[in-house]
Amino acid sequence: MNNFFILYLLFIFNVNAYSNIYSTNDKYYEFVSNAESNIIDGNYKTANSSYLKASKVNKNMYGIDVYNALICSVYLKDWDSVNFWSEKLLKKGVKKSFFSATIYNQYKKTKQWGKLEKKIDYYKIKGNQDLALIAKLDSLFIEDQNEYCRIPIGEATYDEAKQTTNSIDEKLLQIIDEYGFPDEEKIGVKVYQDTLISIDSKYAGLYRHSYQANSKRVLKILNDNISNGKLDKRIDFLLSEIETFLVTDCYIYKIKKSLYTSEEKLTERKILFFNNFPKSHFRMQQRLTIIDSKTKMGDPDVEKSYLQKYYTKVEKFNNCEY
Repeated sequence: MNNFFILYLLFIFNVNAYSNIYSTNDKYYEFVSNAESNIIDGNYKTANSSYLKASKVNKNMYGIDVYNALICSVYLKDWDSVNFWSEKLLKKGVKKSFFSATIYNQYKKTKQWGKLEKKIDYYKIKGNQDLALIAKLDSLFIEDQNEYCRIPIGEATYDEAKQTTNSIDEKLLQIIDEYGFPDEEKIGVKVYQDTLISIDSKYAGLYRHSYQANSKRVLKILNDNISNGKLDKRIDFLLSEIETFLVTDCYIYKIKKSLYTSEEKLTERKILFFNNFPKSHFRMQQRLTIIDSKTKMGDPDVEKSYLQKYYTKVEKFNNCEY
């Protein structure tokens, strides 16, 4: 019960911070939202067109959006468009191994792939990222993870970890002051399993723990860079504790007293799309909490009572991989 109660309290007390982040109503996110909606409907050509409009609004499009545009182009077999989006990802640090996924097999038989291969070698040598900055941030990230990983095994308390975070924040602020804000152009995108772009920022753990430790100085820098477009405003997925949607036992629930109806419909569609079509290759941010009732709640009757009071059951997934 405690997990749910804390979640609800955080929902109430974090409304202002959440609203401030989502008050930005710019064209970029409008085009991206349109693109994602069309992806869900299978309209890849229209989605790709929306991503092109987004690229004109923000030439340094966020990696997750470039990646989804790339997948649209692959499905359309528009190889010139595939090259266009691929080069944007190369500039953000992806390697040749990124294109080893089977979805690119047909593309790699085209003349366009031959042209891109030469650019892969070029970016491998030239590099767009600031290696010195990345090395310093990697060091901070390792320090952060080493401390927080000690909590579950009883070697450190949360209060001790917060003290470490405060120390790390001081170093992080110095690094930002020296190198500028570490946007994707400076540090690249986060890639996992060689072929997938993460929805998270590369150093999401640092931002998350700083927020949890209530470091307002770092939070101000994050919000300032959300405003100037250097940081994806969807970073609030990492910062805010508010979750409009909850998933348990393969059902999706929507909170009854939600304040964000303009965002909800698309978010709900994205959650259902991802779980009903897990092999679609697309990656989209989804605001939700996943709760395993068998291991985290203990008493299923308590969970059921809480869900009935605060949430509305929406739908069951065809696929249970979250």
